[in-house]
Amino acid sequence: MFKVEQKNKKKMPAGMIVLVIFFILLALGSLINLINSWFFVFGIYLSGAPAIILHLIFLAIETLIIIGIFKKYKWTKPAILVYLGFFMVNLIIEIILFFIDPETTINLSTQNISQIPLTLFSVLYTVFVTVIMAIYVIFFIYVLKKKGYFTQ
Repeated sequence: MFKVEQKNKKKMPAGMIVLVIFFILLALGSLINLINSWFFVFGIYLSGAPAIILHLIFLAIETLIIIGIFKKYKWTKPAILVYLGFFMVNLIIEIILFFIDPETTINLSTQNISQIPLTLFSVLYTVFVTVIMAIYVIFFIYVLKKKGYFTQ
């Protein structure tokens, strides 16, 4: 019988599969946020056209990162690190601003949600942001330490 030679293709590591799923979820989030478009960028609240443009840019970056992970492009590693670094800095600024003036954050982020008591919202917000930050840090460290994966 004929033997088909395959290139030395290795399976994608489990961590990269999880990273791809994470970026797919981020891309879906960017798509959803096009409908209800608002965004905090370094403490500045954006809505309307500027927020939509920003979400489209992030959607494009997320899509390119997903492709880059599958194709193992060299530029993917720094792109992921810059992307995650941007959002980690953005979250830190958002957390600081929340603790300085929580009522403003609540008013901006819960425009369409019924009133939630400030203490409950503060706890939920802190837990949510802490979990998101932990996920970003874990992926940042994983990609930073991943040697030899992005080869093309």
